[in-house]
Amino acid sequence: MIVAIAGACSGPDVSEDVDPTSGEESLAGVPPEGDDWAQDRKSLIALYEAGLPGLAEQYGVEAPPGTELVRFVAQDQWAQAQVDCLADEGIGARLGGQGGVYFDDVPPEQGDIVNQAAYVCAAQYPTDPRTQGKLPRVRAEMQYTHLVETVMPCVRAEGFEVPEPPSLQTWLGQYYAAAGAWDPFVIDATSGADSTALDLLYEKCPHDAPDLYPAID
Repeated sequence: MIVAIAGACSGPDVSEDVDPTSGEESLAGVPPEGDDWAQDRKSLIALYEAGLPGLAEQYGVEAPPGTELVRFVAQDQWAQAQVDCLADEGIGARLGGQGGVYFDDVPPEQGDIVNQAAYVCAAQYPTDPRTQGKLPRVRAEMQYTHLVETVMPCVRAEGFEVPEPPSLQTWLGQYYAAAGAWDPFVIDATSGADSTALDLLYEKCPHDAPDLYPAID
């Protein structure tokens, strides 16, 4: 059984706690203040097109077929869009937990066909390409405030332990470095939470700040 998970830099994870005291109070490697996305569709399409080679590599497609963008889909609609598109391609798939897509059992000789169909559907119905990389500084600072003021109290209210947040400067240094940044959704794997409990947590405590990805016509 093959499993596909929606890619998004903002998606929550279940792993060991990030040490909130790690990292230096330094802005080395952090974009300058005021750094933000260009707010136009041409720039959005350019980001999408730049990500296609990586998408083909992700699905193991060496010679990706030409395909056209149909529309961008919201993160919570991505899985259903993939299932519907795959059905049109003749591939059986169903919704999985935490935004994933589960494929029906695939004979080994049909693996390449399924991978190509998965690539085509992901290319036709992608999530906003801005969710696939690091946020610009303006958006990162917005997200930090949201995590501290909204997400952390919400996750704690659901009974999970969340370490105190680092300063904004330390968090920015962590976020733009290779090491993971403090995040209330980085829950200790020993918490005993199963996938159902985590799905409910993600639903009750929206991870991303409102308007983090502003609409572009």
